[in-house]
Amino acid sequence: RDWSQKTMAEVPGLAARPRPRLELPGPRKACPAKIWDPVFAWMLWILHVLVEVFSLAHEFYQRAYRLAFPRNYTLKKLPKNIGFAIDSRLTASLHISHVLHFCVQHNIRRISLYDMEGELASRHESIAREFSTSHDGTVTVRVGEKEYRAVRGDVDLKTVENEDNFDDKNGVQLEFLSAQLGEEVMSDALKRYCKEQWPKERKANFNLKGQHLNKGCKLVPDLIISIGKHFSLKGFPAWLIRTAELGHIKTIYDVNSDLSRALEVYDKSIQRHGA
Repeated sequence: RDWSQKTMAEVPGLAARPRPRLELPGPRKACPAKIWDPVFAWMLWILHVLVEVFSLAHEFYQRAYRLAFPRNYTLKKLPKNIGFAIDSRLTASLHISHVLHFCVQHNIRRISLYDMEGELASRHESIAREFSTSHDGTVTVRVGEKEYRAVRGDVDLKTVENEDNFDDKNGVQLEFLSAQLGEEVMSDALKRYCKEQWPKERKANFNLKGQHLNKGCKLVPDLIISIGKHFSLKGFPAWLIRTAELGHIKTIYDVNSDLSRALEVYDKSIQRHGA
């Protein structure tokens, strides 16, 4: 008969083979690493949360204490020019006009505002109008190589022809900076330098002078305060930082308290330029 109809016993060689047995695996012992890994992860997360809560509570206590018991600290040294490097995520919530008024109250009338993405520079007209409305003097605004004035809320966008107007001691000088504006200023400075030096010499000495860079950025800050969760001056024009003291504020809850503390730190700093 056909091989397909034969039983296993009738097929030669198959009868002697043992039939395979299917054995199900028993319960395995759990690996200690697989048990402790999630436990350690949860312990580290709880520790991180406790540290963050303690840090926030300590910061809140320090701020509340400074507000309740303000110190009568007399500043012996104030910066003539001040710069603020603001995190772009805080530009919408931060009251720029309050910061500007604080600087004017401390007789700091040359102010630079910087954020990397240029959010402040894109709103320079509205910021100048809001600040000049509550300010008595003239506000001279500079964005790149463009200069204009704002007086009592009236903004005259016509470019100021006389560059000496930007050095008016009676008004407030406000300059907006960004990473893109810094690149444009550097590019224009290189073009001006090459036009002046290349026709005279076959090989121009590549050494930029201050007069070329100052046409794009006139204010050289004595103090630069970085406002943001992390200290960062990324994109800030490098030639403006060379002699500046650096400060850091994570966020501003109270303008007078936080900025006064930054000025106190600057007052205690020892500056030895050229030593």
